[in-house]
Amino acid sequence: MENTLITHTPGAQARKPNTLLQDAGAAASSQTSMKTSNTAKEADKPSIAGAQLHAIGSIADISANWSAKVVVASEEQNDRTKMAAVYESMAATFVRDGLNLAAIVAIRQFYGGVDADPEPLYYEHFPTPLQQGAVRLVVFKPKPNTLDPVHRDPLLHLAHEACQDILASAPSGMQPHASLPENYHLTVFMTSQPGDPRADPFTPGGGIDPIHPPVPIPAPTSAVLQREIDVCRQIALTAAPAFEVHSVVFANSGTLLLCLVDTTGQLAGLRQKIREAFPGASSKQSSIMHMTLGRVLKPRQLTDKEREVIQQRCSHWSSRLKGTVFKPEVLWHVQEHQFTAVAGACEPLPLSQP
Repeated sequence: MENTLITHTPGAQARKPNTLLQDAGAAASSQTSMKTSNTAKEADKPSIAGAQLHAIGSIADISANWSAKVVVASEEQNDRTKMAAVYESMAATFVRDGLNLAAIVAIRQFYGGVDADPEPLYYEHFPTPLQQGAVRLVVFKPKPNTLDPVHRDPLLHLAHEACQDILASAPSGMQPHASLPENYHLTVFMTSQPGDPRADPFTPGGGIDPIHPPVPIPAPTSAVLQREIDVCRQIALTAAPAFEVHSVVFANSGTLLLCLVDTTGQLAGLRQKIREAFPGASSKQSSIMHMTLGRVLKPRQLTDKEREVIQQRCSHWSSRLKGTVFKPEVLWHVQEHQFTAVAGACEPLPLSQP
């Protein structure tokens, strides 16, 4: 089957790398004397310590953002009750502790126009560019109507409304970015991600020297790419997960998430099979079930009241979306060329049939 091109986020503008770094660095510096919430001690608040910017000629350092992510064991991924508890804990952490500023600084380096209209950068415009196809992942995507990608799908429609409303409830100047509904996706696995690129996921280490990577960071050879797609195709035929929305969560990383539970108990096994097939794939992987709806990119701490307002809107939309069914028809292998947008050449991989 021929590759299909998923429409990219329109209007994304590449900024000069040194300007992007200066903006992010200045934002980080300006937060070192930030005032904290009235209900928490200074030492207990998330800080920007350890937030690293993308140095030219090196692989992007997003370890601070990875550190903010929740890690869930495979057996817990299959348990709806335990996953619900994970999501509730994430929401409570945001309300109690506020934003993890280091995580925001780490991720904002991948956006252009952060002071006006943030848009994710294309990988070829990263400070250390990546070739097209260097970033690859397998995802589930809601199926939009080609003529009306939002309003013909209840999940897309309500999730999009939720994103607009919740981001609007954040304080002015928080530099919000809303994902386009047609780019919503649930990541199953990343064979190669921008912060941990792997040109050959079949080889331990992934075939790239992390200390002295080639520039630009290479895509896989055509033979490796085809083998990767073929293996994913075979594994996709062994499962057919289905999901329900649990809640809308504003994570402390500044990311707005549509969180789901697996009603079939098959996703964890699917992820494990792919992990075993690619010993050289990226080491950090998602272990929750979510779609990223949007995020804020300003590394500025929120007050107790500001967090309460955001959480109230999240609770409202959680009530409206809870129980909405998402049953994917196919698994998509994507050669992503724009950060987080699942934009690029993609291959549909059929799932197991009942």
